[in-house]
Amino acid sequence: MKKTVLSFMGFLLLLLTSTSYFSVTKAQPLFIEMGVPTEPFDSQPTIHITAPYQNQTFNSPNVLLNFSIVIPNSWIFNIGPASNDRVTTIWGNITSVDYSLDNNQLQNLTLDKVIVPYPSNSSQNLNFSVHLNFTVGVHVIRIFVSGYTYYVLNPLDSVIMPLQLASVPVEANTTAKFNIVLPISTVKSPQNIVYNESTIPFIVITVVIVCLIAGLLFYRRHRKTANLKQ
Repeated sequence: MKKTVLSFMGFLLLLLTSTSYFSVTKAQPLFIEMGVPTEPFDSQPTIHITAPYQNQTFNSPNVLLNFSIVIPNSWIFNIGPASNDRVTTIWGNITSVDYSLDNNQLQNLTLDKVIVPYPSNSSQNLNFSVHLNFTVGVHVIRIFVSGYTYYVLNPLDSVIMPLQLASVPVEANTTAKFNIVLPISTVKSPQNIVYNESTIPFIVITVVIVCLIAGLLFYRRHRKTANLKQ
């Protein structure tokens, strides 16, 4: 990946600083024609929290935080002298992703370092998963994203000088609220117990036997008492 980026940067620098390709007086229009950003832009990335979703309730303290950061289309430029020879590039970079739990200290997530501009791949998303543990009650997760967008600074000078990039800071954040509750008891009350038909005869027989034994014991005790009185 690093070798590919460096090769691409070499191609871009050679293309944009070649005085034989265009004159100084036509540099800025040709930069624009070639798809190179020459004006600052500050469009924000979008944060999508897929879990937990807003106001979700959990019966367990263990929560999996899942979210993705979507790079906006305005960061993507097709660079090149002709439409069929252009290279799709990204002129922005996410430099920091943090999250906080219940407005406590920020926790930072690791990101791969990239050199801007860099070739675009098939995905414009950064995906994250974090296992968390909470106590019973209402909780809030907040995610913070920061980075930069880039554009060519002084495009007229870039024809005879190395390419100069200027940056614009961008930030985004979002919040999800959810609830942790105690597990619902699974103990069944007697009226809610469902008996299988095959067990009913056994239950009836058991009750009859118990009644017979109790009656026999009562009869023997009564008879013994009557004999003692005689």
